[in-house]
Amino acid sequence: MYLVTGSTGLVGSHIVCELLMQGKPVVAMHRASSSREWLYKTIQNYGISEEQVQQNLQFREADILDVFSLEEAMEGVEIVFHCAAMVSFQKKDQNKLFENNVEGTANVVNACLYKGVKKLLYVSSIASLGRRTMQESIDEKAEWEESKLNSNYSKSKYLGEMEVWRGQEEGLAVAVVNPGVILGFGDPIKSSASLFQKVKSGFKFYTTGSSGFVDVVDVAKASILVATSSIQGQRYILVGHNISYKDLFFGIADALHVPKPSIEIKAWALKLGAGLLDFLALLRINLGFVSSQTLKTSLCTYHYSSTKIQKELGFEFCPLNQTMQRVAKEFKHHHIF
Repeated sequence: MYLVTGSTGLVGSHIVCELLMQGKPVVAMHRASSSREWLYKTIQNYGISEEQVQQNLQFREADILDVFSLEEAMEGVEIVFHCAAMVSFQKKDQNKLFENNVEGTANVVNACLYKGVKKLLYVSSIASLGRRTMQESIDEKAEWEESKLNSNYSKSKYLGEMEVWRGQEEGLAVAVVNPGVILGFGDPIKSSASLFQKVKSGFKFYTTGSSGFVDVVDVAKASILVATSSIQGQRYILVGHNISYKDLFFGIADALHVPKPSIEIKAWALKLGAGLLDFLALLRINLGFVSSQTLKTSLCTYHYSSTKIQKELGFEFCPLNQTMQRVAKEFKHHHIF
């Protein structure tokens, strides 16, 4: 039996669906307060029948910050996909980030050890690899370095990984995947699916910075491939495409059939804006849709290599234009925007 933490989130919901498509018995773990709405929508997108759901999917309520509920949820489970995490770039959320992404991951590791789980697959992030000003390409050999470019989110995911590797030292079989910015169908309020919503709503700005992006379906498929293999103690970067934010926004606009962003934000303006947001944060004024960290990051150019998973496992990533077209179609189908 397979258990997915964060099963109602962007990555978790797609891993649940990919497992169901393979006829695997799945435990979808989520907090009592979490809505299953987006998971059900994703199940519809996959064309999974009600019969398949009834036969192979069960829900178990648990919280990664509640050890006892975690242990109960893992009863009879052989493989755990740990997807539950908090994503925020607001300074006010620093404590919550470390509580969820570090303490919560430590709890998952401990529960896996206690319940005799055979393997833990941790869905981390390219953010956990750290960010430095001088590097041509980032691969799995990258070592964490303290830098002003590292956000609290980056630090929390890095320390979460340290808990996973600690679990390995204590006898737990583990593997880690590090996805780039994930593109896919999901709640635009709580995930990177907000990129599609911003463009659809007439977002007019872009920058020439760049990063690594990946289809959520690829993340789900790669996670299952690694988790169900004999691979242990390895990490794999999951980045299908390294492109600029300009090209990303233009591609999303084409897929949604809306005007492209037309105003390039210059570096000086971004730096000025980041400084203003830092000042507002000192006054405990936060703009939820943007932070100084996201503005600074949008100026930078990063390149990530997924050569390892491509060569070792023969994994192929979905073409970016196909991803954008599919996701736009899924949002339209559900009348989201």
